[in-house]
Amino acid sequence: MLTALSPSVGVETMRSLIFGGTSGLGLSLAKASLEKGIEPVIVGRRVRPGAPMDARTEFADVCNEVAVATLMNKLTVQPSLGFGYLFYTPGMFLKGDVREQSDQQVRGMMDINFFGLVNVLRHFHRMKKKPYHLVAISSTAAWRDVATEAAYGASKAAMDRYVRNFHHQLVADLPGSRTLIVHPGGMKSRFWDGRGFDTTRFMDTDLIASLIWDEIHAQALGTHDALHEVHYIRQPDGTPRTVHGPNLPELPRS
Repeated sequence: MLTALSPSVGVETMRSLIFGGTSGLGLSLAKASLEKGIEPVIVGRRVRPGAPMDARTEFADVCNEVAVATLMNKLTVQPSLGFGYLFYTPGMFLKGDVREQSDQQVRGMMDINFFGLVNVLRHFHRMKKKPYHLVAISSTAAWRDVATEAAYGASKAAMDRYVRNFHHQLVADLPGSRTLIVHPGGMKSRFWDGRGFDTTRFMDTDLIASLIWDEIHAQALGTHDALHEVHYIRQPDGTPRTVHGPNLPELPRS
């Protein structure tokens, strides 16, 4: 259930900036943001149906440094910036025999899952003068042992390490800031359409979005540390099991 948000001291709460907010979990987070009275600004590469009518949409490719820098400059010159929340939700999935994966596929995935995050954080943090709440959407693949997801798991593990290390600079530069790393399992979205996956028992993005905002609330109240990790592990019936704290990588199964 969504709860009223109690912000950290000094954190602006008027807006949330949601990269990847045009579909999937990002879109659900934007809708939940609106329900909380926090205006979402959605950033995506293209127009997609289903975006909240009250949400402002901007277009930028996270892999294009010039596009991200231009967007940040555009947002900075506005009279009321007020971004208290930064969400990074873009992700690309890659599965299968590594011998059949092209260099272009692997590099493209790393660009979105890892380098895109680095690009966004560099430019967003540069423009911020007040504390903010960083929410990075990773995956349970970052620590799970899955033989057919070598590159994908590595991209998410790299993302996790970067965000954990970046958090030290975040709180040193802007005291009162917080970081939440989210590791969801498989979720239903249009991404899976035509890919041959049975998603009937995948998790619902609206439910996961609601749980994430509850975690943000808990961090703001001091229930969790300024750097916190949460995992939503998909159960056989499609419901999430919530686990808190960092997870050690699973050992390979022989």
